[in-house]
Amino acid sequence: MVEQTNPLSFSLQELQGATSQPSPTTSTINPLSFSLQELQSSTAQTTPVGLSSQQVGSGVDDYEGFFTEALEGAQSGLVKGVEGAAGTVALAIDLLADTDYSTEVTKIGKEIRDRAGLDPVGLAGGITEATTQFIAPGAALAKVGVIGRAIPKLLTAVGKSGKTNKLVGQLADFGLADAITATDDTTTIADFFGGGPLGSTENYGEQGREEALRRIGNKFKVGLEAPVIGGIVGGVGKILKQERVRDVLSTGAAFVKKPAEAFGDFIAQNKRKAVLGETQDKLSKIIFGRILPSISPTSVLPRDVATARFDIVGKKGAELKRVQNNILKISKVIDEIAEKQTINSSQIDATEARKIELKNQIEDYLFRKKKPTLSSELSDPKYGLIDTLNDARKQIDDLSERIIKSDFVQLGSLKKLFKDPEGVTRDLKEEIKKGFGSYKRTSYKVFEEPDKHEYKNLSDATKQLIIKGFKRNKKHTLGILKENNIPVADVAADITDDQAVEAAQLFLKKYQDQMKNFSNRTQNPGARANEVTLAKDRIKTDMFIEDRNLQPHIKALLGEIKDPLYNYTKTVDDLSSFLATDDLFRTIRNNSDPGFKDLFINPTSITEAQKKALLTRQESPYVELGSRQGNSKGLDKAEAPDSSGWGSLHGYLVPERVYQDLTVTLRNHGLLGNTYGYFLRAKGASQLAKTAFSIPTQARNVISGALFALAQGNVGRGVNVFESLEKTFANIPSFRKGETSKQKFDEYLNKLTRLGVTGTSPQFREAIENFSLNINNGNYKTTKIIDDGTGTTREVEVPAFSTSTSDFLGNFTDKIQKGKYTSSISKVAKKGFDIGTDLYQSGDDIWKIYNFEFEKKKLLNAFTKGGERQTEELVAYLKRKGFNLPGADARVQLNPSAVRKEVDDLVDQYAADIVKNTVPNYNMAPDAIKLGRKLPLGNFITFPYEIIRTGLNTIKRSLDELTDESPQIREIGLRRLTGTITANLGIGAGLTFVGHNLTDVTDDEVDAYRKALAPPWEKNSRLIPTGRNEDGTFSYVNFSYFNPYDLVSSMATAALGKTSGYSEARALGKNRATAAFNSAVDAGSVFLNPFVSESIITEKLADTTVRGGRTKTGAKVFDQQDTVGDKITKSFFHTLNGVLPGIFPGQFSTSIPGRLPLVGDLPASFEQSGFLRSFTSQILPDTISKKDRNDIERKIGQEVFNLFTGVTEREAQIPRALTYKGYEFSKNRQDASNSFNRVARKRNVTSSELLSAFRIADEKRYRAFNQFKYVLDNAETLNLSKREIKKILKQAGVFGVDEILRGRYEPLKISSSVLKQMRRQGTIGELPRAEIKRYRRERSKLELTPGIDVLSPSFSTPVNPNLNIDLDLIPLPTTPSPSVALGTQVTTAPSIDREALAGGNPATQQIARR
Repeated sequence: MVEQTNPLSFSLQELQGATSQPSPTTSTINPLSFSLQELQSSTAQTTPVGLSSQQVGSGVDDYEGFFTEALEGAQSGLVKGVEGAAGTVALAIDLLADTDYSTEVTKIGKEIRDRAGLDPVGLAGGITEATTQFIAPGAALAKVGVIGRAIPKLLTAVGKSGKTNKLVGQLADFGLADAITATDDTTTIADFFGGGPLGSTENYGEQGREEALRRIGNKFKVGLEAPVIGGIVGGVGKILKQERVRDVLSTGAAFVKKPAEAFGDFIAQNKRKAVLGETQDKLSKIIFGRILPSISPTSVLPRDVATARFDIVGKKGAELKRVQNNILKISKVIDEIAEKQTINSSQIDATEARKIELKNQIEDYLFRKKKPTLSSELSDPKYGLIDTLNDARKQIDDLSERIIKSDFVQLGSLKKLFKDPEGVTRDLKEEIKKGFGSYKRTSYKVFEEPDKHEYKNLSDATKQLIIKGFKRNKKHTLGILKENNIPVADVAADITDDQAVEAAQLFLKKYQDQMKNFSNRTQNPGARANEVTLAKDRIKTDMFIEDRNLQPHIKALLGEIKDPLYNYTKTVDDLSSFLATDDLFRTIRNNSDPGFKDLFINPTSITEAQKKALLTRQESPYVELGSRQGNSKGLDKAEAPDSSGWGSLHGYLVPERVYQDLTVTLRNHGLLGNTYGYFLRAKGASQLAKTAFSIPTQARNVISGALFALAQGNVGRGVNVFESLEKTFANIPSFRKGETSKQKFDEYLNKLTRLGVTGTSPQFREAIENFSLNINNGNYKTTKIIDDGTGTTREVEVPAFSTSTSDFLGNFTDKIQKGKYTSSISKVAKKGFDIGTDLYQSGDDIWKIYNFEFEKKKLLNAFTKGGERQTEELVAYLKRKGFNLPGADARVQLNPSAVRKEVDDLVDQYAADIVKNTVPNYNMAPDAIKLGRKLPLGNFITFPYEIIRTGLNTIKRSLDELTDESPQIREIGLRRLTGTITANLGIGAGLTFVGHNLTDVTDDEVDAYRKALAPPWEKNSRLIPTGRNEDGTFSYVNFSYFNPYDLVSSMATAALGKTSGYSEARALGKNRATAAFNSAVDAGSVFLNPFVSESIITEKLADTTVRGGRTKTGAKVFDQQDTVGDKITKSFFHTLNGVLPGIFPGQFSTSIPGRLPLVGDLPASFEQSGFLRSFTSQILPDTISKKDRNDIERKIGQEVFNLFTGVTEREAQIPRALTYKGYEFSKNRQDASNSFNRVARKRNVTSSELLSAFRIADEKRYRAFNQFKYVLDNAETLNLSKREIKKILKQAGVFGVDEILRGRYEPLKISSSVLKQMRRQGTIGELPRAEIKRYRRERSKLELTPGIDVLSPSFSTPVNPNLNIDLDLIPLPTTPSPSVALGTQVTTAPSIDREALAGGNPATQQIARR
C-alpha cells in the first residue's frame, strides 16, 4: 500500500539523522514533506553538487572523515619524521659532495605516503601529523636533554641562574628535534603571516650544494621557531611576574573589586534588613527577602552557617563510604559461602536460607556485648571477615565516643538525664558508654513496608512471643479491645490466646492503616493533619534510649529488622548525622560576630520581656527553637531541653525567615503526589539513561572536566592527573583490586568526601535524586508515637507521608540494594547500574581531586622559601581568609613543626573551599534550583546554575588574590584570571583558528551556515571545521558539546555575534530597536533554556498527548487516522526512546512498521545504532546494509572513535538544508495566500475587508520572500552557485526561485479557484480590482534586499476594526502604498511591532500560532 505523507509535514527533529527514517521504497513522498532535523545526520554522505576544488579550495577530494584523517595524520607524521631525519643525514653528504641525495629522500618519502594513501587533511589530520612529526620527537629529546643539559650549565657559568636556564635548554631541544624531522614541504609560522626573516625559501632550480644550503636554511628556520615562540611566551610570563607589573595588575584589580564589593555589601545589608523586618518596602521584601535568597546557596544564613550545613553531607558521606567498603567485603563472603551449596537454580531457596543463617551470626557478632564464636567458614582467615567486622564495630563505637564529647552532651546547661522503662533515672553519657560493643539503631518493617508486613506471615516462634507479651500486659490488651469495640465477657479473667492474637492484629493494623492511607501523622497527639514542619537538620536525642523502651513482643510485632548490613548502615548513618548536625549547631552557638547575634539570639542574653516582644511583634516575629511553634519533629507541642532535636540551640530565638531556612514543610499530596513521584522517577531515569549509561557522554564528562582545571590556572607541574585517576578508581567498589582492597586510599578518599570535594557531580546527583525521590516526603523522616502498653509513649522514626503501598519501583530498587533478588539477571543489572553510576560520578571526581591537590600545591609553594615552609606566614594568610587555628599564633612561634598536622588540615580545608566554590558542586544548589529539579521542565538545571555561580566566584577569587599583600598570592591570582579567560574564550577561539587554517574553510562559510542553514540549537554554538568534503561542503565538530562554559559564550554569541538576533534582524531589514530587542530575547533565551525547556521525559509525553502525536518540531509520532491500538503502541515506543540508555543498541521508529522477535508485527520498527550497524554489516553483509535508513554509511573506525571519545563529527549538509528551507519557504508562501483566501471565501465579505486582507497577506508574503533571499544569499556564501541552487530547489519541487535570486519581489496573485468561488457566492463584485492592481504595481518595484532597511513606518492602510481576521496576521507597517478611496468610512489600526514580539521570523510566528 502506498503511503501518502501530508504535504505540510516536516520536522526539525529529524535533523540529527542517526535515528531518522527515510520513507520505504513503496512510499510516495509529497515534495513538501520534509524534516529539518535530517540536516544534522552524523557523518552523512550527500550527493555532490558539482563544486570544483578551485571553487572551494584544496583538499576537496581528500577528506575521509575525522577518525580516518587522524590515523592517517599520525602515520604520515611518523613517515615524515623519518624522512626528515634521513634527509638531515643526506644534507650533510650533499653539502660535502655536491650531490642530491636529500632530494631522493624526499621523493622516496612522498612515494611511501602515496602508496600507503597517507594524505591527511583537515583539523584531525593536521594535529596528529604535527604531533608525531614534531611534538613527540621534541618531547623525547627534551627529556633526554641532548643539548638541554649543556645550556643551563653554560648560562650558570656566565652568571645566569634560575628556572629559566632549564626552560631554555628544553626549548633548544625542541628546536633541534623540529629541525631534524622537518621535511622540505614544512612551512613555518612566518609563512602564514607572509614570510619575514623566518619565512622558508622555495626551490628555483638549485641543485647539489646550493639546494642543500637552501634546505639547511629552511630546517634552521623551522628549528628556530620553537625557541623563539617559547622565548616570547616565557618572556611575557616573566614580564607579568615582575613586581611592577603585578602592582599595576593589583591596582587594576582593586579598581574593579571595590565597586563589586560595594554591590555585594548592598545586597547583604538589604537581605539582612528584610530578614530582621527593618524594611517596610514591599518590593524590597520580595527581592531581598525571597527572590535573592532563593537563588543564593547561603540563602539568608551567614556564610559560616551555610558552609557548616553543606559539610553535613560530606561528613556523613565519609563514614558511609567506609560502611560501603565493609559491606562489600561482608556481602562477598556471605555470597561465596552460601552459593557453594548451589548447583542449579532449584537450590536458590536453600542458598537464601543459608544466607539468613550466616547473617544472623554476623548480627550477633556485631551487636552483642559478648561476641559469639563464628562458624568455621565465616572465621576462615582467607576471608579476613573478623577484621572487617571488628572495623565495623570500631566505627560505631568511635562515633558513639565522639558523641559523648559533642556540644549537645557536654553543654552544662542541659541535664542529659532520662528514665528507663523501670523508671530509673540514668545519665546519657553512661548510657552511651554502656552501649559500646553492642549499640545499634533499630528499624521496623511496619514503617518500611506496611503493605508487606502482616501478622499471618510471622513465624510460629514470633507469634508465641507476641501472644505471651499481650497476655502478660493485660491492661494494654483490654484497652486495645475496648478501643475497637470488641466485647470482653470477663474483664477479671486472664487474657486468652485468641484475645491476645486479636489485640496484636488490631495494634498492628492501626499503624499499617496510618501508613497506607498517607496519614501517618494524623493519629499522633496534637499533630497537624496532612502537613508537617520539620527541622532540616536535627539531632536524634533519644536514639540511645528509644529501643530500650519498647518491649520485646512489641518489637517483634512491628517487625524489627535484623539484617546486620541494614542495621550497620542505619546505625552509622544516624550517628554520623548526629555529629555533623551537632557541629552545625556548635558553629552557630560559638559565632562571635556581633551582627550574627540578631539572627540567633541566646535566650540567656535577653530578659523575658525582651523575649516576649520578639516573639509577638507584628513584623518578622521571631520563633523559639523547641517551642510548640518551633518543634523540630513536627509535633504540636513543646520539646523538653534534654530531648530537643535542636540540640544545643534549644531555646534560641531566630527570625521567622531564618526559621524557614532551618526547616522544611512537607505536605501530604496523597495519590496525586504518589503519581507525580513516578513521573519524577521517570525524569530521573531518562537523565541517567542519557548520562551515566551513555559511553560517549561518559567520555565527554571526563574530557570536558579538564577545562575546570584550566579555568583555575591549574596547569603545569606539581600534580599528576593520572594519580587523580588512580585515586578515583580506587573509590569505585567494582574496581577495587589487590592493595586497593586493603584501603590503600580509603583514608585519603574519605577525607575528600568529608571535605565535600568528591561525590558532588551536579548532573549525576540531580538524576539520582529524581530517580529515588518520594514526592510526598522528600526523603525526610518524622516521628511515630507508639504506645507499647507500659503507660508511656515512645517515639520511633518513620518516613513522612510514606507512599510505599504502591511504590513498586522504590521497593524493587530497595530490594536490589538489599540483595533480596538473587537471579543472575538482577545481579547483572545491579552490577551494571553500579558501574555506570560510579563511573559517571568518578569522571567528575577526577578533576576535583586534581584541582584540590593543585590548589594545595600552589598555596604551599607560595609560602615556601629555600625549601622551608614559612608556617607563621601561612597561618597568618589562612587566618585572613577565615581558616583559624585556635591559639595558633603562640604555638607557631614556639614550635612550627608541632602544629604541622593542624596546619595541613587547614590547608586541606582551604583547598576544598576553593574547589567547592569554583567547580560545579551539587550540594551548593539553592532553594529555587532544588524546587526546579522537581518540575517537569529543565534538564540538569543544577549544572548551568553552578557554571554561573562558580564562574563569578572564580573572578571574585582572582580579584581577591590579585589584591592580596603577598606577591606570591598575587601571582596565583594572575594565573587564575589568565586560566579562566583562556577556558572561557581562548581555547575555543584557538581551536577554531587552527581548524579554519588546516581545512581551508573560511569564517564566512561557517557563519553563513550557522545563520541560515544550521539547526536551531547550533545557531549560537562554536562549530570547529574539521575538513572539506568531496561535495565542497565542510565537516565540523560542535565544541559547545565539550565546553562546560558554553552557556556564557553562547549568550555572548546570541547577543553580539554574527548570528545574533541583532545581526539577523538588521540583515532582514529590521530597524535598530527591533534588532536590539531580538538580540536581548535571543541572549535571554539561551540563558533560560536549560531551566525552562521541556525535560526529556516531559517532551516525549507531550508529543503523544498535548501535541497530538507530533513532536515539538513537527515530526509525526502517529497519524490521527491510526487505530487506538496503534496510537498507544507508537506512543509507548516513542516514550520508551526517552528512557533507553545510551548503551542500548538502537532506538524505535514509529514512522515505519516492523517486526520484533517474540512480539511479532508492530506499527513501530527498530533501527540499529550506528555503532552496532558498523559491526553487523561486516558480519552479515548480505543481510544488513552499511547504510542506515538515512543513507548514512556507518564505518567501524569512525563509530568506535565517536563512542569512546564523545567526539562526533558532522557534515554541513548544505544542499539538504537548502531543500528543507525551500519547503519552509513554500509553506510560508502558501500560508500568506491562505490568509487572504480565508477572507475572500466569506459570503458577506466587503470591499474594504478584501483590500485590507490582500495587503496583510502580501506583506506576509514579502517577509517570506525576504527571509528566503537571506537564506539564498548565505547559500551562495557557502559556494553554491545560482545554477546549483535552482537545481536543488527544482528537484525538491520548490518553484519561483529565479526572481528571488535576482532580488525581485513578485506580489501576491489571487488564485483562479478563489475567483471562481467568489463568482459562485456572488461576492466577486466586492473585489477592488483596480486598487489591488495599482497596489501590486507599486509592490512589484520592491527589491529583496536583506541588509537594507526597506521597511518604513508609513504604512497607513485603513483597516476595518470589525474585520474578521486573525489579528496575529497583521504585519509591521511597511512601504508606502498608493492612496485608495473606498467610499467606506473606516478607522486606522494602531501600529503594532508584532515582528519584535514574535522574533521577526515568519516561520517562528507560524509555529507559535500553531
